[in-house]
Amino acid sequence: MVINITLAENSNQRFAAHQLVKETYLRKFSVNIDELHYLHPEQFDCDTLLAYSGESNEVLGTMSIMYPNQSGIFPCESLFGFNLSLYNFAKNKYVEIGRFATSEKAKRNPAVVISLFLGAIRHLQIRQINGWTATVKNDVFDFLRKIALPLHRIEQFPVLREEDPLNTYVGERSNLHLFDVSLEATVFSFQRFEGYLKKELVKILF
Repeated sequence: MVINITLAENSNQRFAAHQLVKETYLRKFSVNIDELHYLHPEQFDCDTLLAYSGESNEVLGTMSIMYPNQSGIFPCESLFGFNLSLYNFAKNKYVEIGRFATSEKAKRNPAVVISLFLGAIRHLQIRQINGWTATVKNDVFDFLRKIALPLHRIEQFPVLREEDPLNTYVGERSNLHLFDVSLEATVFSFQRFEGYLKKELVKILF
């Protein structure tokens, strides 16, 4: 299967990404992301990646590359109450990667996750970004550790109101991981997957 990676450039593509995230978070975590906008109305600029089947044009996966707001706050700080200003990286040269989602059909296909990260690497290189941070569950965290990505764990715990639906997403604290990592280290760890690009099993269309 050929996987095409593109940036969402119109309302239809952004809607498709949103729907996939919504379906995934309902299925996996029993969280309705539309409800989060009422408790967490803060808006952040983002670029959204989409993974499509090269054969059927079906949306297989998505992830978002999100930028700090004018106050220098990342989405994870707004949502979870984290404080990344305590750590030694320049926020204006870092992004947050999140809103990972894969379709029911693609959820057991690691090539979809790999292709999204290859697309993210290309995009960060174009934007001259130094590194990224993320808040992820065990499945994504374990995948990144298996490929020896040198993650810098940030030991902070979410501070949420009792009625916040994110409590369902967080679950056990041991299942949620906050980290940062340089783009240089990410490129090095993902070199093992360059064959996907050389054999055109993954095509980055930007």
